[in-house]
Amino acid sequence: MTEVFARGQKGVLKEAGHDTDDVTWAILSYSDGAVANLGVSYALPEKYPALGHAARLEVLGTEGVIILDDDHTDQLMYSEKGVPHVYLPDHSVNMVFLQSGTPGDWALGEFWGPIANETRAWLDHLALGKACALATPREARRTLEVTLAIEQSAKSRKPVALPFVN
Repeated sequence: MTEVFARGQKGVLKEAGHDTDDVTWAILSYSDGAVANLGVSYALPEKYPALGHAARLEVLGTEGVIILDDDHTDQLMYSEKGVPHVYLPDHSVNMVFLQSGTPGDWALGEFWGPIANETRAWLDHLALGKACALATPREARRTLEVTLAIEQSAKSRKPVALPFVN
């Protein structure tokens, strides 16, 4: 990644006493010419019955798209080439659900599922030194660097070159 350009807008959340943007959009530019667009908007009415956060990632390619919702309930893939049908031999479909369900289930007083597994893996890594497939310290630092660059760009209203040093 070579550059971050971001804009934000204050309004609803500021009126509620929070000094943060209602929406923030960032364009991330890469050295190979790829561009990513990230957006955050969570200025819902005060009593809105939200169940938590949700992040959505869409990766667009020359032969298809994959859509991931971070709440672990909707993973959808579309491919121009087709994907083998799960039930019908010699048939293909263009759109498939990669996972469908909830982020976990309660059983015998414990929470099981993708989010619980990620949390347990991280805690086992910290407490027991077990290998962890989650972010490495280098990846976490890079994510922090990009986050700080997005905040700086939104604040200054100018592009921020990476690597970012504040």
